[in-house]
Amino acid sequence: MGRHGQCVGCSYRTTGEVVRTFSHETAFTGNPSYSPDSKHLAIIDGKGATVFDAHSGDMLYALPALAGEAIEVLFSPDGSRLALAARDGTVRIHDSANGGLYLNSRQA
Repeated sequence: MGRHGQCVGCSYRTTGEVVRTFSHETAFTGNPSYSPDSKHLAIIDGKGATVFDAHSGDMLYALPALAGEAIEVLFSPDGSRLALAARDGTVRIHDSANGGLYLNSRQA
């Protein structure tokens, strides 16, 4: 997996051949996260995150921006939730199927 600003490319580990490219109008930052079933890919894009269909490369939905810089996006072990964390301690938990908000928490 390689990042180049507004584009993320997935490649075969053994050959380096790029098999899928994900692009967005906003530059990607942070590490991408695959869902446990490898069907979805979440990528931080500044203060929010974008979720893609990992097979087609189509954008599924965007998670709204946080007040601070987003630093991590991770799927839950069962794939039903998606956590987005910011540098300021804010963590939001979303429904991974549609991006709906479950929990918004701020560490004091």
